[in-house]
This record gives sequence, structure tokens and C-alpha cells, in this order.
Amino acid sequence: MKLLPTLLFAALLTAGPAQAQPGPSPALTPSEVVTAQLEALRTVDEPAPDAGMAVVFAFASPGNRAQTGPLPRFSRMVRQGYSGMVNNRGATVEDVVVEDNTAFVATKVIAQSGQVLTYVFILNRGPHDGCKGCWMTDGVAERTPQDGGGEIAT
Repeated sequence: MKLLPTLLFAALLTAGPAQAQPGPSPALTPSEVVTAQLEALRTVDEPAPDAGMAVVFAFASPGNRAQTGPLPRFSRMVRQGYSGMVNNRGATVEDVVVEDNTAFVATKVIAQSGQVLTYVFILNRGPHDGCKGCWMTDGVAERTPQDGGGEIAT
């Protein structure tokens, strides 16, 4: 019965290489860290439920994860409190300000509803367990026109 091994081998060849999930790396800039998270949220339930949330949670700083985790709790918090980012239609990084080991990354997100929202990601680069020198997310704040929109005052 050589047919089964041949079919399995053919299936592996046509499936292509497995896509690695993005995650923290000292090589990533603050803009790349935020872009990876926004893309993961755009396709949050692909290829499996909460796959994108797992990516975003991986970029959360240890302190952030301690406050918002584990993953199921984190997912509920993001889906309820930051729903405009979940299944977004697209997003751009508008501004990046780096002060020592802290970065502020202003973004514009087109929500599923079509509404344009502004968020500022607060990142820190520190001696994080398992990823020394990685930019990781400490928090995210939605900005409104009343509080300056996406402009970052330093």
C-alpha cells in the first residue's frame, strides 16, 4: 500500500512551508512590533480561534501579561475594550516617539464598522524574561479628537 504515503508526501509538498507566527525579537522596531499586532488583530481568528490574540499576548510585557492574562481573559478584555482593533479593515502607524527605553506609537485603525480610530501603544524595551532588548507592549490607549487624536506630545 504505497498510495497512502505517496498521498501524504504530495499533500505536504502542496501545503507549502508552515507560516511562523510573529513574536518578540530584539531585531524588531517599535513600529514593526505594533504593525505585527495590528495585523494579528485584523485576522484574529485565522487560522484558528484566537490565533491573533496569542500573537498580541506574546508581545505583551511581563507586567501587562500579569495584569491581563491568561490568554482567554486577555482575549475577552481586548474584544470588549478595544473592539475597533479586532477584525479591523486596516491600520497604519502614524507617529513613533522613542525616549530611552520607552516608545509611543500612534496608529490609525479602520474598524470593521468603517470608523477611523486612533490608538497609542506604549512599549518598553527591557531585560524581559526570554527576550532581552525586545520592545513589548505595556499598554494601549484610545485617543479622541478632544485629547489630541494621534499626536504625541513629548
